[in-house]
Amino acid sequence: MVATKVVPPGTVIFRELPAVVFPNLASNSLWMVCRGCCREIGVFGVAPFVQCSDCGLPLCKSECDFDGTHRDECELLQRASYKFSKREVGSLNVAAFTGLAILRILRWAEKYPVTAKTLYKLAPRSHGMKQELNDAMWSSSRDWVVEKLGLDISEEKLKQAFRVANLATVNLPTSNAPKMGPFKIMGAMVVYAGRSMVSHGCITNVYFTRLEEDVMETVLVSSRELKAGEVLVMDHNARWFKSADYRRTWASEHGVPCPLCADPATLGLHLDSWTCTRKGCRGLVVPLRGADSPDEGGRCQSCGLGMSAEEMESAAWEARRALEALEEAGSLMKASTGERKGAPSLRQWERFLHRYERPRGPLHPMHWIALRAKKELIFTVAGCLGNMNRDHNTEELVRWEGAFRDVLRALDVLAPGYNNMRTNINMQLVKLLCIRLMHLHKDGLRGRKLQVLYDEATSVLKDIKKLPRTVELQEEYAAMEFICETVTTLL
Repeated sequence: MVATKVVPPGTVIFRELPAVVFPNLASNSLWMVCRGCCREIGVFGVAPFVQCSDCGLPLCKSECDFDGTHRDECELLQRASYKFSKREVGSLNVAAFTGLAILRILRWAEKYPVTAKTLYKLAPRSHGMKQELNDAMWSSSRDWVVEKLGLDISEEKLKQAFRVANLATVNLPTSNAPKMGPFKIMGAMVVYAGRSMVSHGCITNVYFTRLEEDVMETVLVSSRELKAGEVLVMDHNARWFKSADYRRTWASEHGVPCPLCADPATLGLHLDSWTCTRKGCRGLVVPLRGADSPDEGGRCQSCGLGMSAEEMESAAWEARRALEALEEAGSLMKASTGERKGAPSLRQWERFLHRYERPRGPLHPMHWIALRAKKELIFTVAGCLGNMNRDHNTEELVRWEGAFRDVLRALDVLAPGYNNMRTNINMQLVKLLCIRLMHLHKDGLRGRKLQVLYDEATSVLKDIKKLPRTVELQEEYAAMEFICETVTTLL
């Protein structure tokens, strides 16, 4: 997709409803999910439900089927002469949920083959999922469709639909369940086919978001001013701060050149730079042009020491494993509870950065591992800042502000202009600046220092006001305005 004229930042370029909707796994493994509206019905054997008269899958009420989403899979099941027993309904596992999602995607692809062909290209073979997990999910869901249901579908078609089901979907969380028509969607997985018209890249100029809380419609918004003839680019991977090999895999599979993959250091970032291992040298080992020669490794900017690709990977191993362990603990907790309670604490993220970031550790402050940890720290800090009864000290507020600044500087390169990540971080930055202002006032400071903090907070808020009012902005913006108005009495 190409801009045909100059497009101002924050412009809604197009709107889109999901092409395919299918239920996510229930928040509790014992719960059933309605195949019609995607709501969690309740515990099998306790909550009342009905079975579809044709295929036997669970519904919250008879004929519950918004927009024919269940009818599509139901027709395929009837074609296979398969009907679920009541006992089977209570034990649908990951393979079954994925297999049924594949059926819905295949039926949609039959109706819209041209769009489906483009969408299939969007879902590459790799997505950062551990290969053994990806292979296991594919094998179990394929066997469920082919062997259990007995459907005669080519492996190529199944594999294409599987990639879309696992890689090109958006999870709408139960804590903010939108409506689709008359039904409340609880943890629905949806596929937005229009995204396939936007090119992939690690440095973006557009982003998708939802403007209203009670609908599943998404909008494509310009992050910055687009010039006439400029190609629209978004990160389809939707994973911030990635390693060089991860970025190269996506770039190669999409067939797009990316300056970030070539040498991020020339763009002011050190996403893959390590502290030199030569005794007495604290210089940075910067990767050689990875996109052209990914196996060459890097060279120290200070002493000229070279490191092979294997040595670079080895240097990253400990910090990478520690990051993945913390992220996995948080994701498992959020998947089972729908909230951050029990996820890694603020102190755990701070200890991680204290250990692995320069000057103590090998990570440059703008290394992708450090940035990922800082992103998690920021959203953990947001919970602390929301607790106005918690005592904060100036030292930790300044330390947290440094993490905010580092992530925002990285976004200036990776996603210049507006995007959901920047907006969410800026909202918390406004709150942090106002709390710092209150602390300085309490310590007896007056005048210019307080005014500087206030001016930055209000400037950030004014910039956010220019954006289309998204779900994230609706309530948060009013709260930030109130906080800024409150601290004016201290100036």
